[in-house]
Amino acid sequence: MPPATQSAHDESPRESIALEDHLPEAGAADTKPFRRLGTRTATPVRREARSVWVRLRGYEDEVLVAVDPEVDLELVDDAIAAGDGVIVETTPHEPPSIVGVMFRRVAAHKIVRADRITLEAQDEILLRAGTSALRLRADGDVEVVGSRISATSRGLFRLVGRLLRLN
Repeated sequence: MPPATQSAHDESPRESIALEDHLPEAGAADTKPFRRLGTRTATPVRREARSVWVRLRGYEDEVLVAVDPEVDLELVDDAIAAGDGVIVETTPHEPPSIVGVMFRRVAAHKIVRADRITLEAQDEILLRAGTSALRLRADGDVEVVGSRISATSRGLFRLVGRLLRLN
């Protein structure tokens, strides 16, 4: 008896999956926010510990995602307050997480908090607000300019100089 041959219409032992089966239908809404792997932008709404409720671009409902351990929570809080975006990454076998913050405008007010802040300049540092200024120069000159300058000390207030000149 000759070996059996399969016709093109017979079922084969391997399941055939068409590329079209992996593509969304034209015009169909994405109802699964993390169906695609990679990065997506989102708007953070509120934070709960190290998780944030976000609205993913192209998805109406809020979704809870983790904040990557390398992302500072203060940055996420600033993004929530300013209405800026975050970058959400989805990788295989891991829950989605916020991996970055997108600042879309210059902050009108910025608070910097740290244990230590160092500003270094080769020639000069100038701090200016309106008509007052503080200038530190590399040669050691310090200049303070203002319409009214006050200094207060809760302890010893020492002025040391080879020459002190008042008016």
